Amino acid sequence: MSTTEPIQREMMRCGRMPAPSNVSEDGRSFVRNGQTWSFRTAPQLDAGTCAGFASTLPEVLEVVQAYPQWKERTLTEWLGELPTKNLLTSLSMIDAGKVIVEERRREKAKEGGGG
Repeated sequence: MSTTEPIQREMMRCGRMPAPSNVSEDGRSFVRNGQTWSFRTAPQLDAGTCAGFASTLPEVLEVVQAYPQWKERTLTEWLGELPTKNLLTSLSMIDAGKVIVEERRREKAKEGGGG
């Protein structure tokens, strides 16, 4: 995220960036130097933490690296110990999110005639 321009980070509603002070009444845009910018996320989805920052946290990396092992049912062997409850919960959450995304893609493909 450090290579992303500040205006773009504000548009992504990155929680690590200060919120623009001149947000429109509907909360969907703001004005900077006479130009109107639209947010890339819905107002109610403001992040508490920047996604670029969060994705580099050791806890997040551990879950991402453990996911394939969990799917193959080799997690305990890979870890060399029993997984923690937090790790198992995180893996379940990622899997559930993946299922939801795949279902939405299939629905969109049906609506759009397969493409």
